[in-house]
Amino acid sequence: MKIKTYLFFLVMIGLFLLSTFAFSRGQCPEQPNDSGICDTLHLEVAPHDVFFTGPGYLSSVLLQITRDNPNLSDSIAGMVMPFCFTRSNPTKYCSLSYYWNNSTNFNNPRSIFRHFAAEEDTIRNWMMDLYQRGNGEEWNLINLNLDGISHFWLALVPFGIEDMKFGSSSRTLLATLTFKVEDTMTVCLDSCFWPPSSRLKLIRSDALAYIPRHNLPYCFTIRPWNAPRILHTSPTKNQLNVSKTSDISVTFDTTMNGMTINQSTFMVYARSTGKHPGAISYDSLTRTANFQPSDDFLAGDMVTVILTSDILASDGTPMKKSYSWSFTIAASYGGGTFTLQSTIPVCDEPQSVFAADLDKDGDIDLAVANANSDNVSVLLNQGKGVFYPDSSYPAGDQPWSIMAADLNDDGYPDLITANSNSNNVSILLNRGDGTFAPHSDYPVGSEPHCVTAADLNGDGKLDLAVANAGTGDVSILLNQGNAVFTQPVAFPVADYPISLCVGDMDKDGDYDIVTTNDLTDQIAVLSNNGDATFAPCLLYPAGIGPYSVVVVDLDGNGAPDLVVGHGSPVPSKVITILLNNGDSTFSSPSSYSVGNSPLSVWAADMDADGDLDIATGNSEDDNLSFLSNHGNGTFSYNSVFPVSDYPSALFSADLDGNGSMDLIATNRDSDNLTILLNFVRGDINGDAIINVGDMVYLLNYLYKNGLPPYPLAAADVTCDGAVNVGDVIYLINYLFKGGILPNC
Repeated sequence: MKIKTYLFFLVMIGLFLLSTFAFSRGQCPEQPNDSGICDTLHLEVAPHDVFFTGPGYLSSVLLQITRDNPNLSDSIAGMVMPFCFTRSNPTKYCSLSYYWNNSTNFNNPRSIFRHFAAEEDTIRNWMMDLYQRGNGEEWNLINLNLDGISHFWLALVPFGIEDMKFGSSSRTLLATLTFKVEDTMTVCLDSCFWPPSSRLKLIRSDALAYIPRHNLPYCFTIRPWNAPRILHTSPTKNQLNVSKTSDISVTFDTTMNGMTINQSTFMVYARSTGKHPGAISYDSLTRTANFQPSDDFLAGDMVTVILTSDILASDGTPMKKSYSWSFTIAASYGGGTFTLQSTIPVCDEPQSVFAADLDKDGDIDLAVANANSDNVSVLLNQGKGVFYPDSSYPAGDQPWSIMAADLNDDGYPDLITANSNSNNVSILLNRGDGTFAPHSDYPVGSEPHCVTAADLNGDGKLDLAVANAGTGDVSILLNQGNAVFTQPVAFPVADYPISLCVGDMDKDGDYDIVTTNDLTDQIAVLSNNGDATFAPCLLYPAGIGPYSVVVVDLDGNGAPDLVVGHGSPVPSKVITILLNNGDSTFSSPSSYSVGNSPLSVWAADMDADGDLDIATGNSEDDNLSFLSNHGNGTFSYNSVFPVSDYPSALFSADLDGNGSMDLIATNRDSDNLTILLNFVRGDINGDAIINVGDMVYLLNYLYKNGLPPYPLAAADVTCDGAVNVGDVIYLINYLFKGGILPNC
């Protein structure tokens, strides 16, 4: 009781100080070009599943402040915040909940009393009190029932100098207002003249009282969230090296309605093989849903799981929002060494390539965007990475980028191109046999350079995101079903975005967007609000002329990192890596030397050691560089492999079905593709082990007309370009006399 009385006394002192200086306060102009003495007050709804994890009928609003002038030593000696509170749906219950805002919860970050610096004596966080209608009712005695026309105010007096301080150029939490709600309603908070002498104001430690800048009135929609939450997934988010036979499971925090967990609410897509069918089951005892794929995944493929908000708890409550996550299938083979399989002619200026099983025969096929012939080349795989001659299909004007994805949910990957000269995207629907219907087009921004497909609003259908270099923005086209799309909505990024990728950068269960912005030397991150709308972009330095980007977990911490390739008027000879700190912010960029003008980058486990390596297409050197990952997101420059003229794009997939990640390069100026097969030098019989069986296989090939090794370069253990008795002698020395492991 003494503490309560002391707190009340200090609050009243603060109010007295504020009223004393009411006529001598510094008025803060509400313009951005003021003197800088004013601080800014921010109100912001707290994400229920990130900041606030209390009962579902509670929603929270964060009260934060920033110091606008870093040259001032800011601190607060007192505060009065009178709020006008209005809401829609006035027949439903709404209150500021006593329990979750009680001063006895001062250690709880949800508490209204949690703000400023933490002290060893945590009682010093008891700094705020709350009243309604001026009747002196103390906050820790009542709930404030908000009837739709309510007024209430907060008063604050810090206990010590450390509690008074707040940080420079960053938001400092003052308080959390936690509302208890019965149904959906829109709430507006505004500063008001109740009581008339105590409008919103702060008092500084130098006795200057002033009105801070603010974002009031602040309106937001709240509703009860007794929503089921996901406790665990298997595989986990961004997990690497997952077995190709793996089941997928998700465990909830409450009993679910198993009938609502089905093929339309629990969906699995793989990058190169499209939507996967499977058997879905639900165990009510463990509250776990399980997806058993009908077919194995392919080596190195990235798999995305989508759980829609149509999944219901046993009481009928839906998930608060959809939830998606991705993981990567293990590469079971590969030495990070490549040999030329073939050079395949396509049409004029191949600019982009995508690898997917287009005819669903189990082999990975290729689709190529030919910029100067305004068409798409499709090359079907005969097996073992040998391709039929290409078939071409018209697209828009200057297709610069190509993507394969199942847009109409028929189980077959369709094709999408971004057409730089016609300012649109073309959609070519798969007829079900690897041939494609005539294209349909949708307008986007100016000079679209890249397109990708992902479920951006959580409804289980794959939407489109397009990087528009000419207009400096990203177009979002939502899939309405059966590959029919809405008109585009644009979200600004920085100047001249050329490349675009998606990934859950902030680990909140939806897919964010990353672009490279060539003219500002930055990457931009658009954070998804969960409904395919995006917060203003965050910009990060990325080196000169960032051209391409891939989003992958390089250091195995479960957070997606960035690999950036470069092209500029003065060609770069490096790539840039930005490691995710785990909270959607990035460490300072690090650079690795490669070849000249590495326009394209790709990441995959090319040496089959469980982490993701990097390949670059060096357009001015006509070769590819391979960098081996040490497992922690640092790399060693390993080797170089020649291709044809001006490699403009890369892709990696298991083309020959041996479990290794092969490479495909589009060569823009020679109008062809280069196919490089991944192999282990010395593993002549292809069983992933170098032993006496390989020596026997080689002897049979050389002297008994046996089958040739596949690939033949695997038997060239002396690295002299020929397979002969010298390779037999080398193997004998390695296997029986402690010789050096075959490696060029």
